[in-house]
Amino acid sequence: MIGKILNGIFNLVIGLVSLLLAPIDSIISSTLPSLDSALSSFNSLIDYIITIIGYVVDASGLSDISIGLIVAYYTFVIGGTFSVSVVKLALNWYEKLKP
Repeated sequence: MIGKILNGIFNLVIGLVSLLLAPIDSIISSTLPSLDSALSSFNSLIDYIITIIGYVVDASGLSDISIGLIVAYYTFVIGGTFSVSVVKLALNWYEKLKP
């Protein structure tokens, strides 16, 4: 009985909120491009960058070993920074949740 009343109240609130937000939703959907076109544009940009990378690597004149070392260095720097950030965040959460 109480569950049905709460369910009805939640459905009423959800209906009112969706009624209030419908004009904002229509404004956003009419002014911003659709997500599908944005994702397809991003996909075409990534494809273009991938085709250009081969030419850039050939024009740089670097050997395979030096390119591998550069990629490994930046992978280590970015991965290490991310790992340290995750550990610091976990320790911060632990300190906040500790009684």
